[in-house]
Amino acid sequence: MAIITALALLASPETVPGSPEKTCAVLQSAFMTASDVRTGKTYDGKFYPKVIHASAEQLNLKGFHAEYRSRMALSPAEFAELSQREAADEGSSFQPNCRWPGKPTVIRNHADGYGYVSFTKPVFSRLGDLALVQVSIYETYRFGHGDLCVVRHSRGRWTAKCQPSWIS
Repeated sequence: MAIITALALLASPETVPGSPEKTCAVLQSAFMTASDVRTGKTYDGKFYPKVIHASAEQLNLKGFHAEYRSRMALSPAEFAELSQREAADEGSSFQPNCRWPGKPTVIRNHADGYGYVSFTKPVFSRLGDLALVQVSIYETYRFGHGDLCVVRHSRGRWTAKCQPSWIS
């Protein structure tokens, strides 16, 4: 009976790495942190991007430079595990389908235009308590920037640490 219970727990959405619930929580934490880092503002409560486009980009962790990797909030063993898990995952376009808690946020640029957000498909650790995702914020007039976020689950919540990854 204990084996059946253990198998049932492993199959439940809350324990599956990359389940829809975990994926959405990771994306929201990463977006909120990346937005705070870029704007220097902090917001009360949860918020999420109103306009999200699909992304066909992958992180390609094996191609990261050692210096950039050393600035990430990951141990070498964690980075190696995430690299292996990313390589084993088939690449395809990623479009989150989330019921976000909080307020929708419109991306605005300096010229009062509007933009959108895209996310890479999060790469989860085997245990599902660690994920890596890139948040890309595109503004009108071909400007954009991205942040790579290490997102950890601890004490019942997801917390992200982000660093710039690209700008155009």
